[in-house]
Amino acid sequence: MAGAVIGRRGVGKTQLLEDAKARLRGRRPMVIIELPPLHSPESRNDCAERLFVHIRAASAAPDIAPLLADVPDSEPDMPGADALIVQKNRLLHLIRHLLRKGAVVGIDEFHHARSCGMESSFKLMIDTAGRHNNGPWRGKLVAAGSHQRQLFDMIGNPRAPLYQRFMHTFRLRPLKAPALLEMAAEHGWLADPRRFLTLAAAFGGMPRYWERFYGEQAIRPLPEAGFPDWRAEFLAREIERLDANPAEKWDWKGRVEIEPTARSILEAIVGKNFRGTRKSFISDACRPPGADGKRWPDDLEHHLSILDSHLELAAMIRVPGREVFPAPAAQKFRITDAATLFQMLALGNPNTDRPAIAPEAAGTHPALMEAEGAALEPLTAEWLQGLLGWEKAMANVQPGAVEIDVLGLSSWDPAEAEWMALCSCKRSPGRHDPIREEQRMQAFLGEIETRKGWTRPSGDRVLKALVSPVFDDADRNRLAESGFRLIDIRRMARKLGFDPGPQADPDPVRRSPPRFSLGM
Repeated sequence: MAGAVIGRRGVGKTQLLEDAKARLRGRRPMVIIELPPLHSPESRNDCAERLFVHIRAASAAPDIAPLLADVPDSEPDMPGADALIVQKNRLLHLIRHLLRKGAVVGIDEFHHARSCGMESSFKLMIDTAGRHNNGPWRGKLVAAGSHQRQLFDMIGNPRAPLYQRFMHTFRLRPLKAPALLEMAAEHGWLADPRRFLTLAAAFGGMPRYWERFYGEQAIRPLPEAGFPDWRAEFLAREIERLDANPAEKWDWKGRVEIEPTARSILEAIVGKNFRGTRKSFISDACRPPGADGKRWPDDLEHHLSILDSHLELAAMIRVPGREVFPAPAAQKFRITDAATLFQMLALGNPNTDRPAIAPEAAGTHPALMEAEGAALEPLTAEWLQGLLGWEKAMANVQPGAVEIDVLGLSSWDPAEAEWMALCSCKRSPGRHDPIREEQRMQAFLGEIETRKGWTRPSGDRVLKALVSPVFDDADRNRLAESGFRLIDIRRMARKLGFDPGPQADPDPVRRSPPRFSLGM
């Protein structure tokens, strides 16, 4: 009877509710009601007024109003009654009757139920709906929220009223490379693949940011200068936006909240090496003053698990049971969400003496350029896994001393993989050294050959590729006889069946026809 949709702010939860409402139109009534926040005792009247507006709009909806024609009003207001309590009772009264009549009720911003003191009320409603004397209510309740730390505690904490009250929980995740490439091809954003990589590094897979870029592009065309000027203006504008609008920041307290220790872990990764920081360094740098030495290792694991499974901001490069390599004593962590990494790099942190990046310096700032290179690796892994025949693909794989940028396998189980792809990713194609890459890949193959549970494919079934946003004629001529397959972003789109469109006119990148293809 009740389901929950969870995910980070901007990932598309509200849009999913709106799409569901549109699909149900004419077949089943659906209403979406947004819960307002209660920031402080002083804001009770404001919260009540906003709740009143939402209730009135929901009750007047064309497919909802007929359902309420024979529904009695809620209990009359008592003189001097608390306005917020009155509106909460009206909301619950409305939802109960709509559920009895078979409507679908979507509650957006459901994490505000805790601050409004409505957790127990929703628990009672869900329990009553499931075991009513005349049978379960025919309606459906769908709760959607983005304040993930709070929401996970509300529905996942055994001591919380709503624990196990949602039969189904759907977690929305950011878009992956195949979806991004399809969208970019449709809108002509692959004309210059370097621009697409800059966008992917700043936005990650968050639909809200891409939608905003699309809307603003129609209002204010981006400069038709060369790529360096475009990149500088775009990044400067994004930094100024973040600095001016706290609601856009990923950890703004009203949207997403993490513990201070968890925040310090992210800062340690960014400050040390955001492509992979050893757990031992994180443990030393982030241990709170006065922490119990015996409990700290367990506390650290708890904070890391929150970041990884709740916020999807950090992940181990090697995790037992999830990756193909057993975790050795030294583990590495990295921030996998491109948008979060961009914001942390751009905004700085006064608590760690890491300065913010000045907008005028953004276009050539080394950290942001390196972040683009880091974004190319998961983009390549997601693209590879989207191709037919590749069941598993990972970025930054390091079984021993040698790390490979992207590893692809034709089977989830490495012992059964008949094909393997090894990819070296470089933001600048001029940095590709085929001799060095061949040595590194051979060393990598030698390391996995000795690992239990692995079967190394035969030589002709190990596909080696060099990946960059674009290769010009000089790059292709230099690398033509290296034996590597050359994969650029436009070729990624073609392999997925998307037409990347014509080349960009400004600052053109000359290309030869593709020399190789990646496939079996």
